[in-house]
Amino acid sequence: MPFRNEEHFLKTSIPSVYEFSDEIICIDDKSVDSSYKVAKELGAVVYRNTEKNELGSIENEVRNNLLDLGRQHGGTHFLFLDADEAVSSNFKKNMSIVNSLEPGQSLEFMWLALWKNLYRYKSDKSVWSSNYKDFIFKDDSKSSFKTKVFKNKDYKNFDVAWPTHPERTPSENKLRVKPNIGAILHFQFSNWDAFQLKQCWYRCAELIQSDGN
Repeated sequence: MPFRNEEHFLKTSIPSVYEFSDEIICIDDKSVDSSYKVAKELGAVVYRNTEKNELGSIENEVRNNLLDLGRQHGGTHFLFLDADEAVSSNFKKNMSIVNSLEPGQSLEFMWLALWKNLYRYKSDKSVWSSNYKDFIFKDDSKSSFKTKVFKNKDYKNFDVAWPTHPERTPSENKLRVKPNIGAILHFQFSNWDAFQLKQCWYRCAELIQSDGN
C-alpha cells in the first residue's frame, strides 16, 4: 500500500486486510501528516519513498518498489490496495478463490465508489460505475509495472508518460470476481470537499506535464 497524507483513511484500509494478509507493507510517499505513525501503530511495515516524485502521488517506481519489497519479504501473492480503499467483509468467506490463480494472473474486483457519504455507492452510466480493477496478483517473479504512455493531441512531437494511476498489478492475465465473492470499497468521493481539492491538484499536475516542463 502506498500512501501520502492519508492518516484518516488508513484507519479503515489497513484493518480491512488483517484477515487476508500475512504481512502489510507500505511506502510513505512524503507524507506531512501522521500517516507514517498511524500505519506503524496499525501493524504495517512502513518504508519511506526516496524516489523523486513531484507530480504524482503514486508513480510506477513506487509500485515497483512495493513489489520488490513484497518479494524480499517472501510473498507469493500480493494484494495491491490504495490507502482510500478497503476489502469488503464478504471476501473473507471466499478467499479460496485465490488458490485458482496461476503465476502471473490476477483477480479483478468491482471497485465500488462510495458517493458523497459512507452509505451509498455510485451506480449509473458514469465512468465511476461498474468499474473493475485487478487487486490480487500471484507472483511469477518476473513481472513489473510498465509506464503508461499517452498520445498528446496538442503536442504532436512527444508522448506523455502520465505519473499518476498506473495499473494496479503488473498482470496482463486477469480473472474477474463477482461482487458476491468480494469487492473493493473506494472512499475517495465519500468526503466530497476533500475530493474537489484533490482534483484541482491532479489537474494542475497534468497541465504542467502537458506543457512539457
